[in-house]
Amino acid sequence: MASSHKLEWHELYNAVFEAAIGYAGACMVQAMDKIARVCERMDVIEDKVGGIREDVTMMEEQLASLRGDVMMVDRKVEETEG
Repeated sequence: MASSHKLEWHELYNAVFEAAIGYAGACMVQAMDKIARVCERMDVIEDKVGGIREDVTMMEEQLASLRGDVMMVDRKVEETEG
């Protein structure tokens, strides 16, 4: 039967408990490193998306300009034919 012994404040830490705390700390450092890498990658992705949005906006403006040019040419063609 396993004994349930609670660590009292006046007792010294045992080696297993010390190792467990050290391992938990190391796991936390690894988790924080992974979170930091994900955040860095998200920043890069957000920058790329921002650039793509700017490109799309520029292309939409160019398209509107070209449509205006086509309408103007169509009017001139109609005037010369009519």
